[in-house]
Amino acid sequence: MNPIGHSVNATPASGPSGSQGQGQGAVIRTSTHNFKSIVQEFMTIFHMVYANDPAKLAVESQAIPFFETFMGWYKHYSGRSFGFLDPKLCYVIIRFSSMDIVDVFPNLIQNSANCKFTYMNAVLNAGSVGNLGNLARPLFVKLVPVSSRVDNPVIDNVNAQLLANLAKGSPIAKHIMSYFDAFLTYHPTSRSQWSIPDDDNMTHWPQRAQPTYARASLMDTIFGQPLSRAREHMLTDLIFAFQSFFMNTIVTLGVNYGVVHNDLHLGNLFFEPATKTIKMIDYGRMYIGAAAQRPDVVPIIQYELFKYAMPHASITSYEQLIDEHGSRGLYNPDGSSKVCIMDAITLCANMYRLFSMSPRPLMRIFDDMIVFKSNADIKVAGAATADNIALLQLYCATDDAHKNHPSSEFRRFVKIMNEGLLLLALLVNSRAPESPKDFLHSSFQFKKDRAEFDKYIAALDKLFGDLQMTDQLLYDDFMGRTVLLSKMTWRANMMAGGALAMRSAQRFRPVARNARSVLPKLATPAQAKPFFDPVKEFGPRSALTPQSKKPTHEEIMASLEAFANKNVGEGGERLDW
Repeated sequence: MNPIGHSVNATPASGPSGSQGQGQGAVIRTSTHNFKSIVQEFMTIFHMVYANDPAKLAVESQAIPFFETFMGWYKHYSGRSFGFLDPKLCYVIIRFSSMDIVDVFPNLIQNSANCKFTYMNAVLNAGSVGNLGNLARPLFVKLVPVSSRVDNPVIDNVNAQLLANLAKGSPIAKHIMSYFDAFLTYHPTSRSQWSIPDDDNMTHWPQRAQPTYARASLMDTIFGQPLSRAREHMLTDLIFAFQSFFMNTIVTLGVNYGVVHNDLHLGNLFFEPATKTIKMIDYGRMYIGAAAQRPDVVPIIQYELFKYAMPHASITSYEQLIDEHGSRGLYNPDGSSKVCIMDAITLCANMYRLFSMSPRPLMRIFDDMIVFKSNADIKVAGAATADNIALLQLYCATDDAHKNHPSSEFRRFVKIMNEGLLLLALLVNSRAPESPKDFLHSSFQFKKDRAEFDKYIAALDKLFGDLQMTDQLLYDDFMGRTVLLSKMTWRANMMAGGALAMRSAQRFRPVARNARSVLPKLATPAQAKPFFDPVKEFGPRSALTPQSKKPTHEEIMASLEAFANKNVGEGGERLDW
């Protein structure tokens, strides 16, 4: 039985251990022996009290009742009461009693007025193992002052745990940033450094920083960099990694669980060279539609609020948590599978812009349908007449033009990008004559409320619903080419006509799979272009980094710098995604 309701079952990563000197970059080691002795004494008494009452023990062993019991016992044990600090102090004691040592890098990296970052190595239950360094688990530490009204990590922490539950044992897991834990701590000032106390005496924490406190959130370290900093030699690897990421996150999480990230700019997408994997971070604006149906969601939410000494008993649903502590983003309380379309648009539009920065001609594949550098200058083929038929023609023509490409991975990349950009073009057409910047953030994410987004879904319903009613063969052929749209059900909102009159549909009729008719000439065929070979254009794929290599302090700091400054350019300028 786990009395604190939190298990650590991830395999510890290798990492630096021990003091690295007393200089500016020194790592400070904290012993946890006193924590262990305090908790061991409490656990002995705790189990003695409930030894003959298994039912009561099961109730009191739940996370929040357990900590409340510990706080009451600790006040009596220590003769001290810390008021607001009780949850912080007690949780720190319990959490770090499960570790043998803690190494902390005390200097902080600041990426905004609210957030500071550092890292720590947690050596978990090493026992008699001699080489503690091989058991160290490098963790990013994010610190946000309690007084801050933005960047509250509680939403991030809850969503990360829900995602981990949904992704457990599936290919999705490799794309999720692993949440480790959260607790209250002091908020370092310019005159103090951040660390973990050696024992339960609060005077061992910098008193000059109090009574200002911070919410600490701990996450497994990502050894990579944001796609906003991607260089040309990485693009081949990104083409291959992008497909897996799109299928496992946008399609599987979005369609099956109603997940919408709501902030998929390039700074929130990290590429790990060692695993050739794209990971998404920052779940503070995410909405998980399936969360409301999970019976364990309320205990998870209340436990995370409790750790931060925030009112928790009054929050009894996921929707209530988002309403009271969330920020802007599309809500999906009904778990609609179609809301993830906006994530697909955001992701593909930003990948388009990333590849467009390269001098190579990769994105010219889609020039016939859409061209842009930002949401303020999107140019859509046929936009003047809002001709969605022409866009569907161009989509199919691009798909046909690359169906014989020798690389199956590149064919899949083109297919996914083609669909995402088609959806962006249809969005622009459906909102005409509005300017795209009126309803898209600079990151291409929809910025208005769900009711406004539903207008776009209604337009897609009509387009594809009418297509079904006027030409089922055409509809089947079109949907057979898609990755995301084919997973959804489309119905016409009115009698067929208007968007797709029979005459318009006939001029676009493709060859059915079981038909012998000849494909008519497309009204707006895609321009003939030579096949694009990503390996040839961008050079050989980089060699895998041995995963057994123990990361150095410098490597961890490089990853932390990239993570903390994910929205900052090389010159220190703020990137506006």
